[in-house]
Amino acid sequence: MSERREHDFYETPAFCVTRLLETQGDTFGRRILEPSAGDGAIVRAVDEFYAELGSNEMEWTLIELREERRKSLAQLGRVHIGDFLSVTEALRAHEHDTIIGNPPFSLAEEFVRSCVDLARSWKSPGQTIMLLRLAFLETKERVTLFRDLGMPDVYVLPNRPSFTANGSSDTAAYAWMRWPAEKQTTGRVRVLASTPLHQRRAS
Repeated sequence: MSERREHDFYETPAFCVTRLLETQGDTFGRRILEPSAGDGAIVRAVDEFYAELGSNEMEWTLIELREERRKSLAQLGRVHIGDFLSVTEALRAHEHDTIIGNPPFSLAEEFVRSCVDLARSWKSPGQTIMLLRLAFLETKERVTLFRDLGMPDVYVLPNRPSFTANGSSDTAAYAWMRWPAEKQTTGRVRVLASTPLHQRRAS
């Protein structure tokens, strides 16, 4: 079994973000919060997607644990160094249209709950979109979570992403799960477009 990386950090391949934006890009708005920014992979993929459409006006707020990432992330948006779960209350005064991230696996449920609660607390509520293992839906322990937050829309990635340096695919299936601004009792399921191997390797 391979060792888990420090802070559960796994950079998100760009193709995963692009496939989502092809179906959901018009819902993002301009003000976006990334609660687990890492190296800024999601931010760069979103910015590149909109730049190709002739629009590059995103206003990012980036939360990242590692101080050494501050300088590089500052080129992408406003940066806060710290634990997202500890700074959530301070973010209630700063509204965003969308919260999007790839949360640490070991804290996925805590991130989802905090993000959805934060997004819905704003005067103009926002949506929350998280990249999660598809199995996030199946455990009985999360019945309370879905009862409290409502069911997400699920956008399944047909190609399993690689979170390793050697490019090997993950053994788990992944999906973007979207909690809209308003709680919903049922969500829709959609399989996103497939990505050719050479594009996945380039991500």
